[in-house]
Amino acid sequence: MDSTSGVTPLFQSSTTTPLYLTTRSVKANYSSSNDYRYSSGLVPRRRKRKTLHRSLRILDMEERNGPPRREINAKDALAVNLWILRRYGAWAADIGSSVLRILYNVYGAAMITVVTVTYYSTELVYLYLIWGNLEAITEVSFLLLTHLATAVKLANFLIRRERVEKLVSDTCQEKFLPKDTKHYDILRTTVRKANKENIVFNLMCISTVMAWAIVPLVENNKVVRRLPLKTWFPFSTDSTPIYELVYAYEIIAVLINACMNAMLDTFASVLMAVAGCQVDVLCLNLTSLDRSSDNIRSAKERRLKGLIEGESNNVIATLSVAKNRVGNELEKRKERLPVAKEFPLARDDDLLHRRIAGCIEHHGSILRFGKEIQDVFGIGILIQFAVSSTILCLTCFELTLISATSLQFYSMLLYQGCMLFQIYCYCWHGNELKVKTSQLTTAAFNCTWITSSPKFKSSLRIVMCRVQRPMQLMVGGFFSLSLETFSMILRTAYSFYAVLQRVHSNGTN
Repeated sequence: MDSTSGVTPLFQSSTTTPLYLTTRSVKANYSSSNDYRYSSGLVPRRRKRKTLHRSLRILDMEERNGPPRREINAKDALAVNLWILRRYGAWAADIGSSVLRILYNVYGAAMITVVTVTYYSTELVYLYLIWGNLEAITEVSFLLLTHLATAVKLANFLIRRERVEKLVSDTCQEKFLPKDTKHYDILRTTVRKANKENIVFNLMCISTVMAWAIVPLVENNKVVRRLPLKTWFPFSTDSTPIYELVYAYEIIAVLINACMNAMLDTFASVLMAVAGCQVDVLCLNLTSLDRSSDNIRSAKERRLKGLIEGESNNVIATLSVAKNRVGNELEKRKERLPVAKEFPLARDDDLLHRRIAGCIEHHGSILRFGKEIQDVFGIGILIQFAVSSTILCLTCFELTLISATSLQFYSMLLYQGCMLFQIYCYCWHGNELKVKTSQLTTAAFNCTWITSSPKFKSSLRIVMCRVQRPMQLMVGGFFSLSLETFSMILRTAYSFYAVLQRVHSNGTN
């Protein structure tokens, strides 16, 4: 028993004094201390003991399972994508039973045949029938080209399904898991932004399809019934039961295909956002390479101290004694460490090198993850960029032929907004990944390397040389995903529009 405080100290004077508080040591000292029972009359003994035991049980759980973690991972950023693709029949990764997987594949094949293949065929036949009429071709081509690009992206997605599933599982690999609260905050922000992006894109697509569905009802002719979209069917659609059924089929098919197409586009962009999130985490780790703020033992000591300090004045006094003893022991051990005099702050070189090795492995995982995104989705992105340039041109030309006061004009504007948002997501996330990876060298330089050992400085220079080249996602080997590419697509679309407008003017004259 300590004579100065009148209570049993948590740390005994010995050569094996622990450097941090543990639940076991606290329990042992409090169970053997008789002074704790009557040291403070502010709170009854029974209530005080119950509160303390509850706090100790919480700490027991933290010692066994680590600090409490919120249930969130990078795969949550794909929650909207996977939900819609699963309903469409294109995502069977979560099905464990082989029988259920076979039934799901049958359902997916039926869905793709009825909703996608059949509807796309009606558009192709209609295009063949009206070939030669520039205005009619323009009116049907903007949606047909979108559907052809969707078919290419869907085929690429299904053919490379195993690699896509591997990419999704890699978002939860060991190197990508958050290690502390700051990592969780970065990941939570990325997941929230990705889900908002998916929801906004889906709402834009749904609004466009609903506008197309309303246009024939508002501007319909009583003599000739007009369907919402230009398609061909091998039977007459003027009679009452057939017209309503075909009308509903077109809207439902286009709505499902629009949402599926949006999720295929944002699937790749969300994976890029996850890669950018990991680059942010890597920057944080490089900046705090030589800091010990993430030490688990120190964190546990602070949590335990915070829980016990509110129990009684006796506990506060005990912790004060323990803190003084820990500080004295740290000073004694620091004096015994064989550190050179020119380095005032003693650091464990082995710990620092383990951290540097972890950062190098993390960086390698990010590079492999980005390379796989490029290889899997590169063809679909290339086709989408080529089609988007043509569609932007056709929609601009179509807007010049429609009255600005009509509902069809505003529905075309919504569709054009969807096209712009579609390619902007690719270019924005690719550009963000490029910008973030270019900041890794600065992040490594910002750590407190001045007081470190020469061995650590040498390793840090190697890391800085390794990460100084930014990562660029190339599409088809022609251009990178960046805002400059987005500007190039807009300029190309305007050039096509100018040519088409001139051809139309010459034909009219």
